[in-house]
Amino acid sequence: AVARRPQALDRAALESCLGGAFHPGIEVPWTVRAHSLWEKPFRLRVRQTSFQLRDYGDALTTAIVFSDDGPLQGVSPGGITCWLGVPWHADAASCRSGYQRRISPVLPTFWPARIPTQVLTEADYRVVMDRARPLPERLAAFRRRHDWERYIAEPTRPPTLEQMTREWPRLGIVAERPGPGDPQFPKTFKVESYLGYSYEAKHEYGAYLWVPQD
Repeated sequence: AVARRPQALDRAALESCLGGAFHPGIEVPWTVRAHSLWEKPFRLRVRQTSFQLRDYGDALTTAIVFSDDGPLQGVSPGGITCWLGVPWHADAASCRSGYQRRISPVLPTFWPARIPTQVLTEADYRVVMDRARPLPERLAAFRRRHDWERYIAEPTRPPTLEQMTREWPRLGIVAERPGPGDPQFPKTFKVESYLGYSYEAKHEYGAYLWVPQD
């Protein structure tokens, strides 16, 4: 309907965006929530004078950020993306779950649509699809999950981040696949596909999931 077209245009532009109060991150950071950054709804306040990079000292405090001559009093070219994580790969390999297990048994994911946490592997998917195998074996494979970043996972964060910047094209892409047609399984699966490794990962979890390594 014509009345829904404006909403559809907004959705088309924004649906693939990420957002949240993260800084830095792979998504639009919390800074876009500052009223001083906007001229009016959906229109950023563009600086009218030449913008010069400033040294705000060793600590960018809240008082400095929101001051009259702070960095959120309008934008210049690069004024939005400068708040993102550089390189984005490092931040993508950092934020995996919201809480430590000792705080909460429920581990909400940060951005599962873009960067999954656990995945159904290709090998387990093949087991599920093999209707000649015993049903308990297929169900066990269906319930099993492996960490998506297991091939770059290290006991400490720095080497994990370093590997992510180099290895990210080899990590699997989660793609939709058909199910086997049995009533015990969904009609479709989300499966780790196109993995660029031919060997088993040495670690299952990285430091970002708070699981100690041997």
